[in-house]
Amino acid sequence: MSLVVLPIYGAGYQSTLRADLALEGDLNTVAGLSIYEQGETPGLGSRVTDPAWLAQWSGKQTANTAGEITISVVRGTGATPFEVDGIAGATRSTTGLSNLVRFWLGTDGYGPFAEAP
Repeated sequence: MSLVVLPIYGAGYQSTLRADLALEGDLNTVAGLSIYEQGETPGLGSRVTDPAWLAQWSGKQTANTAGEITISVVRGTGATPFEVDGIAGATRSTTGLSNLVRFWLGTDGYGPFAEAP
């Protein structure tokens, strides 16, 4: 099994979130997400570092069959392979994390390097 680990960062609600995003060898399946630096609101936004919440990212698909980056954090329960359950009370922090993952996987981030030659 091969993994690609991508360092990513971006704006949360009150701070810059810094994380490592691990992708399976297909470059479309999340193997894991680890946030190693954040300064979000204690007890609310800081819950983005909760191991149980981070575990939800594993196995999620980042893009649809057309190659569009579709992974996102959603309000309530994620119902598709592209959706991660949101955290009540931490909407801005989780939206920020969702946006930064999408950015780094997209055309302005690592996306062009992941395309087949």
